Amino acid sequence: TDLEFSVTEERAVKEQSEVAKARFEAKLGREADYLEAKARYSSVFASRITAENFLDDAFEGVREISGASATKVKRLRDDVELEKPQPNVLTEWVDRAMAGNLRVRSQRFSVEASKLEIQKQKSGHYPTLELVGGWHKDDVNGSLFGGGSDVDTADVAIQLEMPIYMGGQVSSKVRQVNQLHESDRDRLREDMRAVSRETRSTFLDLDSATRTIDSLADAIEAQAVVVETKRKGYPRLYTSKDVLDADRDLYSIKRDWAKARYDSVSYTHLTLPTIYSV
Repeated sequence: TDLEFSVTEERAVKEQSEVAKARFEAKLGREADYLEAKARYSSVFASRITAENFLDDAFEGVREISGASATKVKRLRDDVELEKPQPNVLTEWVDRAMAGNLRVRSQRFSVEASKLEIQKQKSGHYPTLELVGGWHKDDVNGSLFGGGSDVDTADVAIQLEMPIYMGGQVSSKVRQVNQLHESDRDRLREDMRAVSRETRSTFLDLDSATRTIDSLADAIEAQAVVVETKRKGYPRLYTSKDVLDADRDLYSIKRDWAKARYDSVSYTHLTLPTIYSV
């Protein structure tokens, strides 16, 4: 899109430059008008070359990532209606991000696991009651006259263990898992703050982009009228510089408008999934 605007602006400036040159050679216009138009044409020509190089580099970047060559891209049509933030409430976005973000969810599981580990280690101080059972089979040999037999024995017992002193082993393990639990909680708070910040930033950027799109669309219409007025009033009311400045402002607004539209698509389809899943 930037290249398209550069080409269109170059064409408009070239046309104005040729008009100024013709008037100057016919001694109907000022040399300053001609030189201003000539300098502006050189500037926009350089900008067009830069845009071409940037586009070529972008295609090369696509090839580097995908392994496939690309020479064309589908542009965003001017008549496409872009999505507004839905729901258009910042707090709901933050709540959804907190509930759906995999990084936050994973860290919450870690906090819960370390909390259970604390309870497990503390249980080392508690008495334990176990049901113990066993089964034995003995082969009792008989005499020369017979009498051998197999004897099956089953034992069932209740075993009570009462820890009295374990050299501080249980207390040490409890302190370790407590520290681990606090560390997990700190990481969870950090992750939640980061996700909240990223979500808020994205919501505000998307909201700003959609508002900017509407505002710039109105500005394009107004500036187009300015350009037409100054072209019609040249050279009686306006100088070549006035016309060229109006052209420059028009294409600058168009570039900003296009960028805002692509930013809106990027926030909706690229940034939001990242916030919810990473």
